[in-house]
Formats: sequence, C-alpha cells, structure tokens
Amino acid sequence: MGQFLDVGQEATGVIAIGQVATGVIAIGQMATGVIAIGQVARGGLAIGMGAFGLVTLGMVSVGVISASGLGVGGSGRGLVVRLVPRLQPRRRLPPVTTEAAFEARTVSDGWVLLSARRDGGGVRLYEGERPLPIKLASALLPAALAYATSGGREALAHVTRVGDGLVCGRLMEVPASQLRSAGFWIWLIFGFMGLLVLSALFWMFVAVPVGDAILGPGGALR
Repeated sequence: MGQFLDVGQEATGVIAIGQVATGVIAIGQMATGVIAIGQVARGGLAIGMGAFGLVTLGMVSVGVISASGLGVGGSGRGLVVRLVPRLQPRRRLPPVTTEAAFEARTVSDGWVLLSARRDGGGVRLYEGERPLPIKLASALLPAALAYATSGGREALAHVTRVGDGLVCGRLMEVPASQLRSAGFWIWLIFGFMGLLVLSALFWMFVAVPVGDAILGPGGALR
C-alpha cells in the first residue's frame, strides 16, 4: 500500500508535498497530479507560474479545456489564444414587413429588409434586384453612402409613410452569421488540430505519470 501523505524531496502519495510532487493532490515546486499546485504544475486542475493540464491558471497557462492567464486553451480568460471559436449571441432584430405591405396600405410604419447601392452620387434602396420607391432622409444620406460603399450587405430600414411617399429615416445593419465566414471554419479546423495535440501531450506528460504514481506498482493506492 502506498502512502496517503508523503512529504519529501520527491514525494508520491494521495497527497504529495515536496520539491517534486506527484499524486492525487500534489503541491511542490514541480507538481503533477489530479490537482496540482506549484511553480510548474501539471494536472487535471493545474495552478502555478507555468501550468499545463485540463483546466489551468497561471502566468503561462496551457489548458485543454480552459486556460486563464497568458497562454493557449480550448477556452479561457485573459490573454489566451482560444482554440475553440465562440459563436456570438444572435442579435435580436425587430419584426419586418415588406414594401408591398406599404403599397397595399396595410402598414404605415415598420422595418423592411433591403440593400443599399450606389446610384450616381446618391443611394438607391433595393429589395432583391428590384429598386424600391423609398426615399432616404437627408440626414441619413452620409451613413447610407458609407454602407452602400462597404458592399451593399442587407440592412433593415425603418420606413414611414409620409403623404403618398415612403421615407427611410433609419438603417440598421443585419449582422452576418459567423457560420457563413470562411475564417470561422478555418480557425475551427486549426483549433481542433491544436486540441488534439494538447490532448496527446496531456496524456503523455500528465495522465500517464499521475496514473503510475497512484495506481502503478508501489503507487499511492496500491
């Protein structure tokens, strides 16, 4: 039967405290354990100046699941390169109507999904490929020109009936889905490859030595 508590230069036990400590709970200058705390810590939960494991916290931190500090991780906080890209929460957009509903006079005020395109020195609003009889408020023209120049992406326009005409007084950008971005998928692939590398390193340098120290011949629980 191995030791429950071991304190020494090279400590191995359920609780190991030493210069080089390996165990379920390891505390030392170089600690390796399920929970590891030390200047250099390797473990399931690793806390130290340099930390490597599943969940880590350290000045230099590498965590397969999460890292905090400065480093690399599946996710994390601080100056951490996140290998798993995060989907931004979907922005809630107001309910939309159509230009046809304005023409039918069933609505007199609402948001219309359209695109803005340069038209000479001005801007024309389109629904698909069909130009719309909607005028832009003069105060909105500079913003509409900038928006049309940026690529003519879809936008929401707040349209109001004024007499017999339709006037757009506000434009709201419709955020593009991250899933349509090539960069998102490229980073997802490289991030997945990075996670595979980190998982292999974790197995070799953390899981195997901790398993041997706890369950191997002469281990803490044998």
